[in-house]
This record gives sequence, structure tokens and C-alpha cells, in this order.
Amino acid sequence: MRVKQLRQFINIRKLDWVGLSANANAINMLENNPSYINWSNLSLNTNAIRMLEQNLDKVNWKNLSKNPAAIVILRNNLEKICWRSLSQNPNAISLLEMYPDNISWDYISLNPNAINIIERNLDKIYWNFLNANPNAIHILKANQDKLSFKYLSQNPEGIELLELYSENIRYDYHHDLGLS
Repeated sequence: MRVKQLRQFINIRKLDWVGLSANANAINMLENNPSYINWSNLSLNTNAIRMLEQNLDKVNWKNLSKNPAAIVILRNNLEKICWRSLSQNPNAISLLEMYPDNISWDYISLNPNAINIIERNLDKIYWNFLNANPNAIHILKANQDKLSFKYLSQNPEGIELLELYSENIRYDYHHDLGLS
């Protein structure tokens, strides 16, 4: 892989280091300029695992719990996991299955890889968020009384259900879930 470099005339102090810290392609630059790192955003960066492992005291555990590449770090630091964030992590299914009492049922409802857990716990999930889950369409089709058109409208796989119930769509929603 070719290392990307900034052009000589770019002043690194004027860069958006908060944004760069989350950028998977900026790892070399971040490693060379550690004083500029925003550790909260770096904790979300899937290519920053080695840096995060070496700086566990600087990690934002809420954000790291969302990071799909951080499962080994999380498994070794169970007491620091933010289970609400981990419940959204598509690569955390095995951890969630090991610790079901810690699952955030609201947020696991958004997790496209948690369908098996969701199917076994339909009485616990948050139906509004499930409507936004692209892998939950078969569950929604079987439970059409639980449709939330606000959230279903944000689901790329929800078009068939939206067309079926087009008279129920609310057109005044112009924002995303805004979940963090």
C-alpha cells in the first residue's frame, strides 16, 4: 500500500484533527502527529486498533464499544464496555450472546447482525428502531401492526412495505436517526 502524504504547503496545525482521527486512511499521519489525535474519534477508527491497544488510558470506551474492529480489546476489558454501544456493534454478537443481561434491547434492535438474538426476544426489542434494521424486514412483515413509518422510511430494505402502506407515510420527517 502506498503511504499517502500531505503536500508541502499544507499547514498541519490547520487540519481538522477531530475528523482525521476517525479517518481510517489517516493512521500514518496520526501516528506521526500523536499530539493532535482526538482519542474519542480515534476510538471509532477501525484501522487504529494497534494505537488504541497501546493507549488504553486514552480510549473513549463508549466509542470503542461501537468499533467493529475492537472486539479483542473489548473482550479483554469487559468492565469498561458500554453495553448500549456494544449492542449496536455488528461484530459483537458473540459477546452479546455471552452476556445477554447486559444487552440494550433498544439499540440491539438496530444491529443488522443481531437478528437471531432479536428473533428469540421479540418481547424485549424496541420496535421503532427495528423498523430501521435492514435485516429485520421478515420480522416486520410478520408484525405489520408494529410498523413505524418514520423509521421504516430510513431502511433501504423497507421500500416494499412502504409501497404497501404508502397512505401511512409521513412526509414531514427529514432527518436521520441521530443516534450516538
